[in-house]
Order: sequence, then structure tokens, then C-alpha cells
Amino acid sequence: MTLENDILLALAALAVLTFALRAGGFVAVKRADPGSLFYRLLYLAPGNLFIGFAVAGIIAGGVVTAVGIIAAVLAAQIFKNEMISMAAGAAGVALTALALAG
Repeated sequence: MTLENDILLALAALAVLTFALRAGGFVAVKRADPGSLFYRLLYLAPGNLFIGFAVAGIIAGGVVTAVGIIAAVLAAQIFKNEMISMAAGAAGVALTALALAG
């Protein structure tokens, strides 16, 4: 097997594994009892993952990132528009970075 074939095989294996994990999640949700703890945990998982990623980003990015995230969340709550929210987050990061730089 050449290097290119190894890479293609690895990509194919990753694609199959990714599909299997996603399909398994859908099957688990379909078969779960809506009143069970398992179902409630599955329902909450996306929000928990988002919070985990946001907190990790804030810790890694510091004050500048925290201000950007807070600005984006506030704009999202006020305007209910993703583009405005992204612009507010970017502006918060840029202005905070400028203020701290000089």
C-alpha cells in the first residue's frame, strides 16, 4: 500500500466511524423513553457541549475573548439575529484588544 492509499483508507475509516456515531445517537434518541433520565441527558447534551467549548475558549483567550463572547450573547438576546451577534462579538474582541494594547 502506498502512502496515498493509507491516507484514503484512514479517511474512509473516519467517515464510517463518524457516520456510525451520529447514526447511533439518532437511534438512541428514537428508542429512549421521553420521560427517562437518559433522554433528558441527551436533550441537554448540545447545550452542555456549547458551554464547555465557550468556557474553554474564554480560559484560553482571556479577557479579550470573554468580552467578545459576552457582546455576542447580549446582541443575540437583544436583536435575535446571528449576523448582528457575530459582528458584535468581533467588535467586542477588536475594541478590547485595542484598549488593552495601548
